[in-house]
Amino acid sequence: MATSTVTFTGKDTVKINGRIFNDLADSPSALTFPNELVTVKIGKNGNSIYAFNESGRQCDMLLKLVRGSSDDRFLNTQLSLMKADFTSFVMLTGEVSRRTTEKINDVLGTTREDIYILSGGVFYKEVEIGEKDDVAVANWRIRFTSAPRAIT
Repeated sequence: MATSTVTFTGKDTVKINGRIFNDLADSPSALTFPNELVTVKIGKNGNSIYAFNESGRQCDMLLKLVRGSSDDRFLNTQLSLMKADFTSFVMLTGEVSRRTTEKINDVLGTTREDIYILSGGVFYKEVEIGEKDDVAVANWRIRFTSAPRAIT
């Protein structure tokens, strides 16, 4: 099964529950889409059956933050709320955006924004410590049920 990944860095804007995150670590964070959107079965005489796979909308975020930063503490509070009373926990929402400028014939053109709109988020693993050079990094793993992409 193929997994598609979108890598983002400190030049991108990351928001979770309306908060803009400023404490991204040097190592890149990522959005991963682990499941296929469509499954295809080919049968007798080449007949094909196509099925939309709802779990293909799932998006996993690896968010690498400076350990102990205000953003790390913010997410830690959210994680504590989820663990304390999962049934009343308000799922996370978010947005990851990257601004790019189109160049046509070496002339600056239109500035575009590539945005992933995240909803239905929960923490699916405990916070992990980075390895080797990343020991000051808190690795947050958040799973969202939907992450449609928009280009403005």
